[in-house]
Amino acid sequence: MRSLSLQGRRDRRVRVIQLRRAGQSYDQIAAQTSMSRTGVFDICKRHTALGAAALHDAPGGRKAGEGRTLTRRQEGLLKGLIVAHTPDELTLPEALWTRRAVGQLVEQRLGIRLPVRTLDAYLARWGFKPRRWLSRKGKAVSAVLDRWLIEGYPGFAAQSKAQGGEISWGDQQEVAGEHAQALAAETPLETQVPGRRGGQQRLSMISSVTNTGHRRWNTFVGTLDAPILIDFLRRLIKGARKKVFLIMDDMHVRDEDPVEQWLAEHEDDIQAFDVPGEGPERAP
Repeated sequence: MRSLSLQGRRDRRVRVIQLRRAGQSYDQIAAQTSMSRTGVFDICKRHTALGAAALHDAPGGRKAGEGRTLTRRQEGLLKGLIVAHTPDELTLPEALWTRRAVGQLVEQRLGIRLPVRTLDAYLARWGFKPRRWLSRKGKAVSAVLDRWLIEGYPGFAAQSKAQGGEISWGDQQEVAGEHAQALAAETPLETQVPGRRGGQQRLSMISSVTNTGHRRWNTFVGTLDAPILIDFLRRLIKGARKKVFLIMDDMHVRDEDPVEQWLAEHEDDIQAFDVPGEGPERAP
């Protein structure tokens, strides 16, 4: 059936060209072939440009990897740099990775300027697209957390607004993009930023997403610990224009003494809150 359909389309194109050569107008041809005038015009235009090749259907679909602006080798280079470095280590102006910083990296290393939608597609493919952790929980939100969102969050938001701050949602998640674990295993320890460590060789991401959707993140290999979290928080306030009010998804490392001490020393720049989880409720 498909071959007949293809043949039928070809026959109709041939008929269009024959009628056009006979001196008929686009409207006359459209009436005789049950096509639109635009369809007739497009066939004639393609035939003028391509000749007999315009009468055949182009091969359908793209092969895997076709249509990408970057080659796989270029993608591997960029992913490796993002995993092994922070933007400032690569002479980029930001302290944490953002969509803008990745775009600057692409232009710096490859001389290619990617449109925003294309860049978003690459970040999603690589696993570097953090979301508000609440959106990932969906219907799995616990009763305690659900009550906090109704009763506790409005007061928290009012406090942030009164102090001219900005709410961010902090999270850690495993990077699940293409070749994520291979990147983790191949990342040299000497190229990792302070606080990163090997061990489980699991590539993870610690991130912050504002209510307006501004994403900032960093990657690490292994298990989240106090040095990694402090390094992230330090970079987070460095790139912030307002006081940061960070809602954290029950990160237990947040309660460790070094983290508590660091937050106390920087309370003018950041306040971090643990939201209640399944266990005993902790008021923000």
